[in-house]
Amino acid sequence: MDDSAADADANPQPGPILSRSYSTFTKFILYETRRNFYLIGSNAADSGHHIIRINRTTQDELDIIEDVVEYTGKEMSVVLKMLDDGNRASGGLGKARVVFGLAGFIRFTSGWYMIVISKRSVVALLGGHYLYHCENTDIIPVCFNHKVDKPAEEQRLMNIFKQVDMSKNFYFRIVHVSAHLGFYPWFMDMSTKPVCPFIPFSVLSPRSCATELTVLGRVVFVTLIARRSRHFAGARYLKRGANAEGNVANEVETEQIVSEALTTPFYYPAARDRSGRHTDRRPSPNYTSYVQYRGSIPIYWAQETTSMSPKPPIEITVVDPFYSAASRHFDDLFKRYGAPITILNLIKRREPVPRESKLLDEYTQCVRYLNQFLPAEKKMVYRAWDMSRAYKEWVGSIYLHVTLGKRCFAGKPKT
Repeated sequence: MDDSAADADANPQPGPILSRSYSTFTKFILYETRRNFYLIGSNAADSGHHIIRINRTTQDELDIIEDVVEYTGKEMSVVLKMLDDGNRASGGLGKARVVFGLAGFIRFTSGWYMIVISKRSVVALLGGHYLYHCENTDIIPVCFNHKVDKPAEEQRLMNIFKQVDMSKNFYFRIVHVSAHLGFYPWFMDMSTKPVCPFIPFSVLSPRSCATELTVLGRVVFVTLIARRSRHFAGARYLKRGANAEGNVANEVETEQIVSEALTTPFYYPAARDRSGRHTDRRPSPNYTSYVQYRGSIPIYWAQETTSMSPKPPIEITVVDPFYSAASRHFDDLFKRYGAPITILNLIKRREPVPRESKLLDEYTQCVRYLNQFLPAEKKMVYRAWDMSRAYKEWVGSIYLHVTLGKRCFAGKPKT
């Protein structure tokens, strides 16, 4: 069997039975031939394997085929031997490379590169899932005869990309797969724009931290995870407000998880009913989670980036009477967290020269306008609280008690 046999690549022989219960893959091995890369995902017991094939014959298009079949250890050995024998003329499968994840694909001026995680370290164990820190990545050209027409521009874009050091603040976990290999890499074409910006695995960026405490003789773990959005990311002052899709700047979701030291799964195993079918899983009561969300105020506003002032003036750049960006933003929050949403607005109410207070009036009007289209039980709860003024009035004895439930949106334009 060789690489030209497309059917054999998609469904190598012997033909195993499609699995209905998929494994969590903990290790990956990358093989390469002159025509294809083969990424093999395996579970911890080495009893279940999946294959993803990446075509290496063209650099203009990215051709990826994912096999939905789960192979046993013996079946996987047979498949690899057949691939090796079929490619003897071009060197066989070559030396196997152990990787810990496929982070994504990127293209600069010509040809695609594959980014793989080559080194990792364990930072925590939560709910039976290991949380890893990315220690090192490798950038591998996909096409075997990768040609660059503009080498200077290619190198310039490559250097820009390498400024994002994934070994500093990139955390991930291997998710439980449902029908695919267990990861959805991102695809980015720097010569145009991102074409499929999926986040690889579950990114815990920029920071995750777990602390062990003893409470009344019982050992508990407190884990804090911050998830930073990639949709409207950018440096301070350069990214403010929201874009046309409703994505906001400085968007971070923070989750605090409290659990007992002896607790492993997030869920109890699914029970069976009288007919033998599995019922829904029950969440474990030994875990509690509190999620808080913050981001820039979802209207069109910006700050002058060329000003030397430590507090650049705030300007509302586009006046939208229908608040379309905010509408899309809150629609996304409703889908993610449900309703109602409590909005805690922390910006200043009174200023000698209006800056933040410009946003206060506009944001208040925005929420009032959008609420008129929502039913009473799903209207957004809006709370404006001038934190700066409260601090000045009650220095040293501030006690803030705001009932937020589990869903909140805090908007404060930090300067």
